[in-house]
Amino acid sequence: MLNERSERFRRVPLPSKGSVSLGRGEGNDIHIDDSSVSRSHAVLHVGDSVEIEDLDSGNGTRIHIWNRRPSGEPDGTDAANVVGEPLAPFQRTPVPPGHAIHLGSACVVLQPAEPAGPRRVWTHRYFEERVAEECARRREAGGALCILRVSARGEPSIEAKLLELADEEAVVARYADGEFELLLSDSTAAQVDALVQSVTRRGASVRVGQAWFPTHGRTPDSLFAHAEQDVHGRMFAEDRSGEPAVLAAPAMRELYAQARQLASSPLSVLILGETGAGKEVLAEAVHAFSARAKHPFVCVNCAALTGTLLESELFGHQRGAFTGADREKPGLLEAADGGTLFLDEIAELPLALQAKLLRVLEDGRVRRVGAVEARPIDVRFVFATNLDLEACVASGEFRRDLYYRISGLRMVVPPLRERPEEIPLLVRHFVAVACRREGRAPVELSAKAESWLLGYAWPGNVRELRNAIERAVLLCGRGPIELEHLPGDKREASPATLDSRASVPAAESEDVQVLEARMQEAKRREVLDALRQCGGNQTRAARILGISRGTLIARMEAYGLPRPKKR
Repeated sequence: MLNERSERFRRVPLPSKGSVSLGRGEGNDIHIDDSSVSRSHAVLHVGDSVEIEDLDSGNGTRIHIWNRRPSGEPDGTDAANVVGEPLAPFQRTPVPPGHAIHLGSACVVLQPAEPAGPRRVWTHRYFEERVAEECARRREAGGALCILRVSARGEPSIEAKLLELADEEAVVARYADGEFELLLSDSTAAQVDALVQSVTRRGASVRVGQAWFPTHGRTPDSLFAHAEQDVHGRMFAEDRSGEPAVLAAPAMRELYAQARQLASSPLSVLILGETGAGKEVLAEAVHAFSARAKHPFVCVNCAALTGTLLESELFGHQRGAFTGADREKPGLLEAADGGTLFLDEIAELPLALQAKLLRVLEDGRVRRVGAVEARPIDVRFVFATNLDLEACVASGEFRRDLYYRISGLRMVVPPLRERPEEIPLLVRHFVAVACRREGRAPVELSAKAESWLLGYAWPGNVRELRNAIERAVLLCGRGPIELEHLPGDKREASPATLDSRASVPAAESEDVQVLEARMQEAKRREVLDALRQCGGNQTRAARILGISRGTLIARMEAYGLPRPKKR
C-alpha cells in the first residue's frame, strides 16, 4: 500500500475470506492515515475472488486498468496505466490480482499471498464479522466452533505468543488493551485445551475464557457474553430455545467439568434433573466437548409423539411400509450418524420401542420399518428424564435391561433453588433478551421484585424464571419491574416476599434474612470484581454487569463502596 503524498509503503496481509474495511477512521481493519481518504472509505470482500465496494466516499474509489499498447508501436509489450472512473457507491467490483485500487491519493495493490509471512492481529469489528459468518454457516451445515477471550494485562509478549500458538486458519484480534480474542473454526476440544494450557503457562495474570457454538449460544452476542463471563470466573451457556445455564454455582461448575471429562467416552450418558433445570443444555455440552462436535446433534422428545409416529421418526421406514408411506425415509438414528442423539423424557418411551432401542445400543445397527436388513450407525446416545427410572423399573414401566444399559454414566442437574447465586445473572440475561426483542433499552428491577425473585423456590426452574421475566417486561412498560408485574399466583405461594415477612415465624424470618444477606454480599463481590477487572472504569464495569452506569453507581453507594478518583 502506497501513499502518493508521503511515498510510504506498508504491507498488510488479507484473510482467506471475509470483509475488510479500509478508511481513515481508527476502527477500520486497515487504517489509512491520509486526509484524502474518507473515515469509512471502502470494503474489500475476500473469498474465491476479491471485490471492492465503495462506501460513498468523498474522493471516490478507482481501479487501475492495465492495457497493452497497440501492436506495432514501440515497446508494444509494455503495459500502460489507465485509471478508471470512480466506482458507483455500494456496488461490488471484481479486482484481478496485481491490479491497484486508488482510494483518494492512496494506492492499494493486491498481490498473491506469499508461502509464509507475518500474521496480523485484527480489529474487534473484523472479528465480529467473521464470527457472524461462521455462526451462519454452521447453523446451516452443522458443526462446532470456538472463540477464546484472553486477558493478559502485564504480559507484553502475549500477542506474539498467540500468533505463534494459533494455527494458520485461526483469527486473532485485539479486544482491548491487554485483551485478545481468537476464532478457532476447525479445532477439537482437545486441541483447544492444549492451546489454553500453553497460553495460561505464560503467567499468573493470563486468563482464558471459552465459548463454543452451539453449546454456549448460536449468535455472536451470546458467544461473546459467554467468553466475557468465563474469562472473569463465570461460564454462560444457551440452548436452542434461548435458555441459558449460568455456571456460577460450584455444583454447576463441577457438573460441566465432568461433562468435559465424559465427552471423550463412547458410552451412553443419562442426565437426571427436574423439568427446566437445563438437561438439554448439558447434553449439548457433552456433544460439543467431544470429537463428534462437527457432526449432527439430534434432539428427540419421546413424550411429544405417539408410539407409532415415534418409531417411524426414530427408525425411518421403507416405501410402502404402511399406509401413506409413499417414499423412503431415513430415521433420526441415521440422521445422527457420526454425531449425538439426545433422547429427552426417555421414561416416556413405549415398552415396544424400548426393546428395539436396546437392540440398537447392543449391535450398533438400525432397521427401518418395513426393511429386511439393518444398517450400521455410529451414534453417541445421551438420555434425560425428570422421573425416577428405578421406580419405573420396579413398576414395570421401564425395561430393567435397558436401564442398566443406559445408566453407566449418570449426571444430575441441580434445581435452580439449590443454586440461588445464579438467579441474578439469569434475570439480567432474560431482561436484556426480552427488551431487545421489543426494541427498547433494558429495564431495571425494583428492590421488592428482586427480593422476591431471589426467595421464590422456582419449581419450574430456569424455564419458569424466563417466562416470568418475559411477562414482567411486557407489563412494566418502560420499567422498572415492580412486584405487581410478577405472576400473582406465584407471589401468594412464595414465603419470601417482603410484604409477608412479618407474618412468618421468627425462625423462617431469620432464614430469609440470612439468605438475603448472602445474596447482597455476593452482589457486592460481583461489583467489586467488575471494577477491579476494569481498573475502576465504571462504564466498562457496568457493561460487564449488564446494567446502566447510574445503576452501578447506586449499588456502589448502597454497598458502601467508594467511587474511584479520576486521575
